Amino acid sequence: MVVNSLMHIRCTESKKTLKKSIKNWFYISLLNFQIVRCTEESCLATKQALYSIEWRGSVKQRFVWLTEQQEGVLFIETNASSNLMIDGIDHPLELLIRWLEDAKVAGVDKPDAMNIATIGKEGKPRNRMVLMRHVTQNEIGFFTNLLSDKSKEITANSNVSATLWWPNMERQIRIEGAASLMDREFVEDYFKTRPRNSQIAAWASKQSQSLESMHVLDERFQEAKRRFANDDIPIPEFWGGYTISIDRIEFWLGQPYRLHERIVFTRTENGWNISRLFP
Repeated sequence: MVVNSLMHIRCTESKKTLKKSIKNWFYISLLNFQIVRCTEESCLATKQALYSIEWRGSVKQRFVWLTEQQEGVLFIETNASSNLMIDGIDHPLELLIRWLEDAKVAGVDKPDAMNIATIGKEGKPRNRMVLMRHVTQNEIGFFTNLLSDKSKEITANSNVSATLWWPNMERQIRIEGAASLMDREFVEDYFKTRPRNSQIAAWASKQSQSLESMHVLDERFQEAKRRFANDDIPIPEFWGGYTISIDRIEFWLGQPYRLHERIVFTRTENGWNISRLFP
């Protein structure tokens, strides 16, 4: 299908250099596309410039970005009419999994890093970064010390929120739901896949407790290393994981001029309600 297509690219190169690069990347004639610099969306701090690119040709996907940083390109934003590609999505985690895989392909460092917010004893929110090591069609999860502050807070109030953010792809996912202890068998299977030193560190750390010095932590690590020198390392009773059953999830897609796209999936008795929000 031949259509007029639009995408936006943010880069550090000049318009002339960018035009040559696009010709090489997509094998299209210089006569088939136009580039317009959106000066009001340029960033002086990072020396980035936003360009609007329109071309005529065969379009097989609703959006595209580069997996290699060539010619100073930082990222290519999605097609402004992408609608987040929610057609055919039966469960919002299908889209989360797709975005996570996209981030891995694009070479994002720690693509599964997410911020987890819990409610403290005084009713105040507390947050920290964890790794989303568990993702299925129905839930997400992470692993932690079960004596940590976050674990105690989840025990007292299971309501949590999480955020994943891939800045170079202009994508964000916000999640709200209830956390519960992960099945022990699954935790044990995952623990076995961790690097040996990471398994030892689980025994050495009294997570969230006061630490006199890093020397003390190193001593505990070396002690655990000697203790299990000739054995497989068992999983500590105080180490486990949590799954989050999702009640609400929002997908945010960055667009030019701050006209960002936000789509919310809210769980209902009959499935999921889908709505849009102003940016």
